Amino acid sequence: MLKQISGIIVALGVLCSMFQANAVEIAKLDQSSAIVDSRSDADRNQALRQALFNVLQLNSGAKALKDNPQIAAIMGDASALVVQYSYDKTEAGLQLNATFDHDKIIKLLRDAGLPVWGKQRPLTLVWLASDISGESQLIADAAESTERNDFSKASTARGIPLVLPLLDLDDLMAVSVNDVRGMFANTVAKASLRYQADYFALASIQTVADQSIQFEVALYSKAAANNPYAPALATRSGTVASREEAIGEIMLSLSDYFVSQYAVTDSGLADVAEIEFSGIHAMRQLVAIDGFFSQLTVVKQFSVKSIKADRVRYQLQLIGSRDDLANVLRLEPRMSPLTTNESLPVATGTAESDAHLVGRYRWAEQ
Repeated sequence: MLKQISGIIVALGVLCSMFQANAVEIAKLDQSSAIVDSRSDADRNQALRQALFNVLQLNSGAKALKDNPQIAAIMGDASALVVQYSYDKTEAGLQLNATFDHDKIIKLLRDAGLPVWGKQRPLTLVWLASDISGESQLIADAAESTERNDFSKASTARGIPLVLPLLDLDDLMAVSVNDVRGMFANTVAKASLRYQADYFALASIQTVADQSIQFEVALYSKAAANNPYAPALATRSGTVASREEAIGEIMLSLSDYFVSQYAVTDSGLADVAEIEFSGIHAMRQLVAIDGFFSQLTVVKQFSVKSIKADRVRYQLQLIGSRDDLANVLRLEPRMSPLTTNESLPVATGTAESDAHLVGRYRWAEQ
C-alpha cells in the first residue's frame, strides 16, 4: 500500500483546535527552499544542496547526518533526487523552491543507517521567559517579537510542532515568569493541561553582563502534572553569542529527544506485531486506519489478518521495534486502548493466537 504524501498542517494552526487534538501531522517533508544570488547553474546547484540537506534533516533529525559518508556523497549530485524546482521573488531575495522524491529520500536515509521520522509528531507547549527590553516577561503565542519569529522558523526547519501559551487571564493567574525561570515544573505542568499538548518545555533566555546570551530549557511529558517529582526528559543550558543561537540550542535539545523516541532506524530484525480494533462498522473506518498505517515509518507492510463481528485485526511487519511502534501509537488521538472487559475476545469457536498482539483499540472517527 502506497505511503501518502499530503499537504502541510502548520503547527500554528493548532491553536484553533488545541483543546481537541494532541499530535500534529507535518507534511511537505519532501520540500524546501533556499535563497540564491542568481539563476546560474552554480547558484542553483548550491541551493539544491542546501534544500536537500533541509529535507533530510526534516525526515531524520539525526546528529550524524552531516558526517555520514553516504549523505556526503549524494550532496554532490542533489539534482538526482529533485522532482521539480522553481523560483520566487521574496523580501529576502530570489528563492529557489525544490521538491524531492520522497521515496528516494527515505531509502537514502535507510541505506545510510540513519533514523527516519514520520509525519505524525508530538505537539510541544513552550513556556518562554525572556528579558526583552531589560524586563523579564513571558512570551505569548501571538507576540510579535524576534524570539517568537525565531521559534517559528526553527520549528519549521526541524519539523517540530510547537505553540506558546495564550497568556490569557487563566495562564497569568497560574504561572509567573519566576515559575518559568526557576524551572518549577509542577506548577507549570498543571497550567499546561488545558492545552492538551503531548509535552511542555520551560525555557529561559536572558542577557548577561558581557552581553552574551544565557539559555536554559527543560522538557517534560504532560504526565508530569500527576507527578510532582517527575524528572525532566531533556535539559540543556549554556551561553551563546545571540538569541537566535540560544533558540537554536533549545530546539536542538527538543529535536534530540524526539528523534530518540520517535524516529526509527531499520533494525533488520523484521519483527511482526498485531493490532486489533473494535467497533468497526463502516468502510470509511478501514480506509482511515489504512491511511494511518501507511504513513508510519516504523511499519514496512501491513494487512488485515482477520475480521470477526465488529473487530478487525491487522498484522504489521515492522522496520523498527515494538517499542518504536508503541511510541508512535501513543501520539495518535484517534486510537484509545480498550478496557479489560472491552478487550475480551469474541466467541467464534476458533481461538486466535495473541502471541504477536500488542494491543486492542477503539478507532475514533474525526
